[in-house]
Amino acid sequence: MKRRNAKIDKIVGPKFKEIRKEANISLKELAQKVGVVSTSTLSRWERGEEGLPVEIFEKLLTSMNISYYQIS
Repeated sequence: MKRRNAKIDKIVGPKFKEIRKEANISLKELAQKVGVVSTSTLSRWERGEEGLPVEIFEKLLTSMNISYYQIS
């Protein structure tokens, strides 16, 4: 899987977390929607501690019905 830039991860991950919390979606629910088995992995992506694979990034956008511009 391709990885995003580390600087981008530090910005994008926390923004996803903010949007997820505003939508009242739990980590477990979002993980199930995008097909990620581990909520801890999703949590590390949200904190920008681990690179967010492009494929998962796209699934997050789709599953949360948001555009790239909302998180940039």
